[in-house]
Amino acid sequence: MNGTGWSGALRRMVGAALFAAAGLTLATGDTLAADPSYRIKLAGIYPADSQEGLTTKLFVDLVRKKTNGKINIAIFPNAQLGDEQALLQTALTPGWRDMSTLSITIFTTVEPKVGATLLPFLFRDDKHVAAFMTSSAFDMQRDMLIKARGLRMLGAWDYMPSNFYTNKPVAQLSDLKGLKLRVPPSPAYVKLVQALGANPTPIPLTELYMSLQTGVVDGTNGIDDLMISMKLSEVVKNVLDTHHQINFGNPTISEQFYQSMPPAYQKALTEAAVEAGAWNHKHIRDSMAELQTSLVKAGMKIVKLPDFPKWQEASSPLYDDFAQKNGSELLDAIKKVQ
Repeated sequence: MNGTGWSGALRRMVGAALFAAAGLTLATGDTLAADPSYRIKLAGIYPADSQEGLTTKLFVDLVRKKTNGKINIAIFPNAQLGDEQALLQTALTPGWRDMSTLSITIFTTVEPKVGATLLPFLFRDDKHVAAFMTSSAFDMQRDMLIKARGLRMLGAWDYMPSNFYTNKPVAQLSDLKGLKLRVPPSPAYVKLVQALGANPTPIPLTELYMSLQTGVVDGTNGIDDLMISMKLSEVVKNVLDTHHQINFGNPTISEQFYQSMPPAYQKALTEAAVEAGAWNHKHIRDSMAELQTSLVKAGMKIVKLPDFPKWQEASSPLYDDFAQKNGSELLDAIKKVQ
């Protein structure tokens, strides 16, 4: 050593030894020890014990593991930090440095082009859904939102297939006429319910239980998991087993914040989102039959619709309308996914 202190080489050797003693790993040409740490809030609207809540926890655990604890994410479920509209507005605030799990539904309110995946009866089967989540079509959808609003979807987590749930008996498509059905505040859902002959009523998810209980709406678009986790089976009687739509929740971060991170952290976030998404998809498919059994035990009736082709036909004009207003590039790419 000279009078100026340790040499740079010696400092790096000692630092590496200390880092190894802590059980961590050095990155080539740099040390993760020199990277900044991040304490991030991750907000969502669903309960911690819902499917999305469980997937979010897995994602957070994977991120922590992949970054040796350098990215530490605290989860705020069940709309603790606001409903989905409020979370989106927060995400659009300049300088936002947290995360939220936001649906394609809410994103369509600020960038309609990403809503191709909400078109009814778009996905051929479960394999098509799973393949989309890691496809170039998803990359196209992600990049559309980055370009339009500066928000990056790290991955796509599918929800259970959508059904309709009603208090009034529905045996065929014509029985929907005049029913008030709750929908999220999204043009895509409004148009679908209108095409099927019902009256769409946009209501925040946090107000749905009371709206069903008091008759503000006659039913809702939704998924079986939420009927259980939000106890909606207490206030609605019939499950119309349409499986008409696939929505996705997306762990979302500001593109500016994401790009400010070291590449290793960017990779960790993306890999964790994809791995959590794969687990989520399998868990959903494995649990669907069990959930419907639970709904029946809770007093709900599963309705299989004999005129199902009429439902598909009634919704077909939505494809032409979407392509005319938003272009067909994303829609065509999704259809080609194998």
